[in-house]
Amino acid sequence: MQLQFLLPGRCPQGAESADLIYLIRENWPNVLRTADCSTEAMKEPSDKRKRTLALHERAIRFSTNVNACCPERFTTLPSSRVWDQLVRAADSTSNNLIEADGASSDADFLNKMSLALREAKESRVALMKIRIGNLDNCRKTADLKLESEADQLAAIFASIILNMRLRLEAQALKRRKN
Repeated sequence: MQLQFLLPGRCPQGAESADLIYLIRENWPNVLRTADCSTEAMKEPSDKRKRTLALHERAIRFSTNVNACCPERFTTLPSSRVWDQLVRAADSTSNNLIEADGASSDADFLNKMSLALREAKESRVALMKIRIGNLDNCRKTADLKLESEADQLAAIFASIILNMRLRLEAQALKRRKN
């Protein structure tokens, strides 16, 4: 893989974001490419980090699938409004998840994960409106099972938030006892 293919406007013709994510993921364990294109050997990421990166990829894939399903022209005003909100919510879901990964504190992490959860739920509601209202490209979203994916992402985010809150409460209780 050459680094130039990952720069804006330098993708190989016909390459899609999923292809690029695959290329990055496949080369990630062995090579780190820095701004000056030098390489350094990297340690293999831990299993926990691999799960985190897989969740990032899943959320990004959800967002790009929503974007790919979005019609170029809308037949009705409701379709336009719902799709606009869906695209924003799906993009925000993946963005907030990735921002949570770089949080500066536990409180910052919980805040960003809560935002990702809220946006995943909003995406699910918009997808339900598209399905129930038979709005533009409802078949495409059904074929890709985007409504189910939004629901699953929301459940994963809720579980992460709950586990983090329980861990923080247990730590606080332990400190009070000492």
